[in-house]
Amino acid sequence: LRASAEWRGNPSRTVCRTTPSTFPRMLRFSFLDTLLRRGVDLAEELPREGQARRFVRESLPWLFVMGAAYGFCMGAYNIIATETVEIRYALVSAVKVPIHLLLTSALCFPALYVFGIAGGAKIRPGLLWACLMAALLLMCVLQVALMPVVLFFLSTIHRYAVVKLVHLSVWTISGVVALRFFGRMVRKLDDSLAKNGQLMFFWMLTFGLVGAQMGWMLRPFIGDPGEPFRVTRDFGGNILIDIFRMMRRLG
Repeated sequence: LRASAEWRGNPSRTVCRTTPSTFPRMLRFSFLDTLLRRGVDLAEELPREGQARRFVRESLPWLFVMGAAYGFCMGAYNIIATETVEIRYALVSAVKVPIHLLLTSALCFPALYVFGIAGGAKIRPGLLWACLMAALLLMCVLQVALMPVVLFFLSTIHRYAVVKLVHLSVWTISGVVALRFFGRMVRKLDDSLAKNGQLMFFWMLTFGLVGAQMGWMLRPFIGDPGEPFRVTRDFGGNILIDIFRMMRRLG
């Protein structure tokens, strides 16, 4: 098996090139390595013909794999830190996390495009979506990188509220880093957005709130050991109230 990847600044080369013998074709570690090493500089190559589409095509499989890995880690609380082993939460959360990210992106993308136009940007929708996929993938990579820390807390602290706070911290840190990365990529493509930073900030805030509420609607990810297993819970309430209650329990 042979994998070939060319991520260079040479205009004569494509952003990513795969050979028919690569298995699996879309899961190449060189793709992730290049995303981490080159970062926002990848934005310079996306406007070339077909590059944004290729980037999205390679990003999506990794997004599902990395998201599923951290989702399994979230549900692993009921495997590691409870008396009764319940693996169903880990399996269901592995499916929920990638769906959560993609649903949030799909809901917020129209507003992103309109805000971009209102801010004077001339970026095509395909380029914006490619930048957003890069940011989401970076977010998932950061979450997976923090998994050893999370598992350490799971094995030493068994309080459900504390475990929720740990995962909330991981989501917040990785989300902030990813959105900053996204903003830098977009500004590199179109300088006009740098002059309208308030619009971009407002969209990022909207994305964060929608993502938080989407996570609340798709809960449970971790699974309260004191409650019976359920794929989803009632849609009532919101994430902010739950965070307030969690902080009261910790106090």
